[in-house]
Amino acid sequence: MLDAIKAAKRIAAVGLFTVGVAAPLHAADLSLRCDLAQVQDGAALSKSYVIRYKDGAANVSIYDSWIKRFVGEPLLARVTRDDANSLVFKWELHGVSGAIDQSASYLRYRGTYLRKSGQFDVRAQPGGHDPLPGARGRCRQVK
Repeated sequence: MLDAIKAAKRIAAVGLFTVGVAAPLHAADLSLRCDLAQVQDGAALSKSYVIRYKDGAANVSIYDSWIKRFVGEPLLARVTRDDANSLVFKWELHGVSGAIDQSASYLRYRGTYLRKSGQFDVRAQPGGHDPLPGARGRCRQVK
């Protein structure tokens, strides 16, 4: 009987240890730093983006120099596609009159992260205007 109690305690201890180690390392949760290779002047894009995403969430948290300038804190971007290959999300940045064009009061953004290659594509479109040149770069996971 004593051996059975000791064995049960060992199994319980191993189970607790395994859960404690595995939970923070959930593979689908992402914290990314994405750096773009080239950003054209007037494209309304930053050279770096910080993206945080929890598996299954409807939104990602996004932060860049434009968001810092006009909002001051990360924004929530709406996830429009989340599958094994990619994570696509969209957000808007309001109050940007004069930053690019006097007639555009907001910018619409679309970001695409390709999971296998780590490639990141982003594009901006001023409200009521044609899209601006996009840019491409790479993301790396950060803690």
